[in-house]
Amino acid sequence: MSLMIETIARYDGYINKFVGDAILVVFNVPLDQPDHALRALACARAMQRELAAANARGVFGPQELRMGVGVNTGPLVAGNLGNARQVEFTVLGDTVNVASRACSKAAGDEVVLTAEARAAATAMTRDGEAVVTRDLGNVALKGKGEVALYALALDEGRFDRWG
Repeated sequence: MSLMIETIARYDGYINKFVGDAILVVFNVPLDQPDHALRALACARAMQRELAAANARGVFGPQELRMGVGVNTGPLVAGNLGNARQVEFTVLGDTVNVASRACSKAAGDEVVLTAEARAAATAMTRDGEAVVTRDLGNVALKGKGEVALYALALDEGRFDRWG
């Protein structure tokens, strides 16, 4: 987890919580980040590269770890949830749920993103350069129905200064 925490920090991602072996990372909350979609994709790509490098160095012994990453963007509710006894800052809503479902569709070494995340990141590039992806088609997501998903090309394209 330390490797991922440091990688996420380089992109100014906010770690909302750890859920088992997963990390819920949020961009554009609690601080405004006009380039949040680019940051999220660049961070996801960097996380995959860092894990691959750690595997190559034998950091985990003979075992190699793999992870899938899911990315979505859209409106959500962010704030404190709880009462005077127990309070937690969290994010809620369909955007968060779809990101989680996209993550569940990502194979090891893969970053899966929604059409919304792809379009937002493309709009944020300097020249409107398209984010390089592979179309996964419409995929059934629990509680959501069919959603267009894409796999991020990990070795192609750039993300503005996040390249």
